[in-house]
Amino acid sequence: MPVSIERRILSAAGRAALFSLAAKAAIVGRDLALAMRFGRGDQVDVYLAAMALPLLVVQVVAASCATNLSPAYIEAREKRGAAAAASLVARGTAVVLAVLGVSVVLLWLAAPLVMQAVAPGFGDEKLHMARLLLQWLAPTVMFQGMSIVWTTLLNAEGRFGWISLVPAATPVLLVALLLGWDVDIVTVAMATLGGAAIEAGLCAVALRRTGLPLPRWSGVAGLRGLIVESVHLGIGQAMMTGGALIDQLFASLAGPGAVSTLSYGGKISSFLMASAASALAVAVLPFFSEQVARRDAVGLRRSLHYWEKRILLISIPLTLVLVAACEPMVRAIFERGHFAAADTAAVTAVQRLALLQIPFFLLGTVNGRMLSALSRNRMVVRIAAINFVMNAVLDYTFLKLFGLPGIALSTAVVYAGSCTLSSWYLRRTLRATADFSASG
Repeated sequence: MPVSIERRILSAAGRAALFSLAAKAAIVGRDLALAMRFGRGDQVDVYLAAMALPLLVVQVVAASCATNLSPAYIEAREKRGAAAAASLVARGTAVVLAVLGVSVVLLWLAAPLVMQAVAPGFGDEKLHMARLLLQWLAPTVMFQGMSIVWTTLLNAEGRFGWISLVPAATPVLLVALLLGWDVDIVTVAMATLGGAAIEAGLCAVALRRTGLPLPRWSGVAGLRGLIVESVHLGIGQAMMTGGALIDQLFASLAGPGAVSTLSYGGKISSFLMASAASALAVAVLPFFSEQVARRDAVGLRRSLHYWEKRILLISIPLTLVLVAACEPMVRAIFERGHFAAADTAAVTAVQRLALLQIPFFLLGTVNGRMLSALSRNRMVVRIAAINFVMNAVLDYTFLKLFGLPGIALSTAVVYAGSCTLSSWYLRRTLRATADFSASG
């Protein structure tokens, strides 16, 4: 990889990682406060179950659109000028906002049906509470979705600093609420909605200060290619993120507290993966997009090799150390308040297997961003479809064989498979052609 690109990516990744780490630390603080206040009880189960659906919609709609809008914006800026790029942002974000708004309404109306589908192991009282929380949380789809889109555009403008701290607003608010007052889980859901609104407001202010426009509806003319690619990636995101819903579905069948145990058991790995992966993702996408715009197939091949080698050299030893130190970490982090020694043992069993996914998740993040920069989102859909089926089959099989920790093992195996497949496809594509405009 050319030294100039390498240094720019490393610098951007470093800045993004620093602020992203602080934001992810705030999210961990929220989970610790939930564990201390509610333990592994039913209230955390229903909150996590209700949160899963809005998060899925955000990933399907906003994350997929943002991933495609950023390269399109960069290309328009480089080839047609700032005015054309600004127009694309205004029209593209207006379409995203409209889709998110419709999603909120549908999610609110369908709450009774979807909660029954994703948490079939809940009793009537837990299902009723989960439906109520989902209706409170439905509008977070619009706020969190626009935050993701605007943040991605700011990254495309080279803004990797304090904007990465914005996702800390909601967890900081929740930590203050949980530690300062004796609240119930409905109040927690209401505060989550308020925090999401604050995050969207901060991103909108940052966008305007950068000179980029807010959403302005003027139809979808000229956006067909962007919409088609976003639909392809959205389908893939639905299948990939839907794996978490499948995990939750099987966990709900494992008895009271199983959903929260699975969630707590993934916190350490999620914190590390989210911090590293988000820094990688926001840093590499603009530079991969620049290489694609220059038709630099050799540079892309070097980039792929560079990141694969370094991710493996760092993540494999780190994973082994974390697995060995898992139990004392869980005890030190969680064991206080309503979270007892028996809870530590249950969470540790899940966490050890959840940690195994770290190297594959990070490699998959880089591969996915390169596929998006190359407009090969149809391949993302194919990989996601395979993952979705594998996840359901392995969840069922491993739950029977190993109990609740088997669900965490299933996730690691699925990520390993998708990472291997995406790496093979990228190598084949980059060897075969430098024409990135062809479909995948």
